[in-house]
Amino acid sequence: MTTPDEITLEGLAPVLALAGDIDVLMVGLSHDITSLSRDIRAALREHGIIVEAITIMTGSAIRTYNVLLSEQQTVAAALIAVDRVR
Repeated sequence: MTTPDEITLEGLAPVLALAGDIDVLMVGLSHDITSLSRDIRAALREHGIIVEAITIMTGSAIRTYNVLLSEQQTVAAALIAVDRVR
């Protein structure tokens, strides 16, 4: 995936399969500030996964992921790669 619009439930199937082991999912949405679709957010909630700051950019998601890890939280990340940092 290279844009937030390409994120689908099918693409998140591995995350949903491990939902019982994930407390928080960090989603980094490239450089642009945007959000996930309502359907995806609802599906993640139904599986008990908290989506943390879904409107954040990839770099911010990585930093927050590291903080949550240091707090001993069970966290996963779905990150859209960026070619350069702003």
